[in-house]
Amino acid sequence: MRRARRLSARIAVLALVVSCTVTSGTLVAAPASDRTAAPAPGGSVDWERCGGGFECGTVTVPVDHADPSAGELALAVIR
Repeated sequence: MRRARRLSARIAVLALVVSCTVTSGTLVAAPASDRTAAPAPGGSVDWERCGGGFECGTVTVPVDHADPSAGELALAVIR
């Protein structure tokens, strides 16, 4: 009895997962844009070893790309 209950529960969960992942209709790709991204600001990350096989560094970015006078901030990055 207990085994049948577990099997029923597993089948119910499987049916739920399958029903959530099945889609109807056709997927259509969005049209390509003629716009290109603005080039990244000049600057680089000075990578240093920071233990555990990782490298750490900082990169300076504008606080607001639309308002360069808003200042900059340094972001810590790890790879």
